Amino acid sequence: MSEKFIPLTDDFYVSPQLTEGDMSEAKNLGIGLIISNRPDGEEAGQPRNDDLAETAKALGIRFERIPVDQRGVSKHHIEHFKTVSADYSGKTLAFCRSGTRSTILRAFVRASEGDDINGLVREAAAAGYDLYTMVPGLEAISPKPTPKPKRR
Repeated sequence: MSEKFIPLTDDFYVSPQLTEGDMSEAKNLGIGLIISNRPDGEEAGQPRNDDLAETAKALGIRFERIPVDQRGVSKHHIEHFKTVSADYSGKTLAFCRSGTRSTILRAFVRASEGDDINGLVREAAAAGYDLYTMVPGLEAISPKPTPKPKRR
């Protein structure tokens, strides 16, 4: 498996910017859904989402766009993510510039569905992402009260 694809769970991976060449490796890993959380034109030379989507489609991989910019995750992003993943139960790969926005968006989605916030923070930390500063937002969106996680 590519070191570029970082597992948060057995069926959800995050990644820094993908290239068209990464699509075959994603297919070989069993990825059936790729979510781009990176807006086009964020950085010079970045692959266009249309080109990535075309390559994914040719490989039989569903490609969805939920661009998250510097303003961060919104309710629209969360609802769009839920809609995109509602009818899919296989392996998913989400990407942005570094994988951080994809990790944050997934945490907000999972927190809004009542997942344990401490568990989400630990899951992200195990993958190399620090969500500790997101805890107040995750608590605000969660339908369940959560004890404050301890920073490691």
